[in-house]
Parts: sequence; structure tokens; C-alpha cells
Amino acid sequence: SLTLHARALIPKWIAGQMRHGYAGAAGLADIVDNLFALAASSGQVSSAQFDMVADSYLYNEEVREFLGHANPQALQAIISRLNEAKERGLWQPRRNSIGMLFIEKTDEKLLMNFPENQL
Repeated sequence: SLTLHARALIPKWIAGQMRHGYAGAAGLADIVDNLFALAASSGQVSSAQFDMVADSYLYNEEVREFLGHANPQALQAIISRLNEAKERGLWQPRRNSIGMLFIEKTDEKLLMNFPENQL
């Protein structure tokens, strides 16, 4: 939790990760994995913390596009972990219309879709 607030959500730290391309995107996915593991094993992660990660990594268009281009697998891993956190009841998103996130590859383009009320 302290790591989350001390660095993982700080825009300058995220920008630093973005300068590292593929490895930086993998680092962002690792943060989400660690947050999920802490939530699943201890119950000490609040929904607000998951909301902050989703806001910073997925609902920030610049970061989401970076993830999709630099490391699509990291983007998919983040989406999968957040969806799993919701399914397991570890996260109750504060927004009703966040939407289920999914990735589709079409004509070598990465497309992001946000259907309503699925996440």
C-alpha cells in the first residue's frame, strides 16, 4: 500500500516507467499483480486503491496507449487482474459505467473497447 502511494501512482514515476518501453510496461503490470496478491492474501487493499490504479493505468489515455503499443501483454495482464479482482469481490469500482475492458487485434491495430456496466 505504501509503495502504491509512494511511487506507483505518481505521474513522474509512471512517466519514468514509460521511458523504459516494454520493460516499463511490464513493471506497471507487476504493480497490479502485487496489489492483487496483497488484496487476495490479506484483505488489506481497499477498493479505492484499485480505483486509483485503474484511473492511473487504464483510464489515463496516454498511459493506456503506451501499454498497448509498448507491451500489449502487460496491458492485457492489468485488465485481467482488475477484472479478476472485481469477480472475486476484492474490488467494488466506484463508477457504475467503467465498462469491461478488452483488447481486440484487427488489421495490426490495437483497439480498446469499453462496453457499459460490465466491469
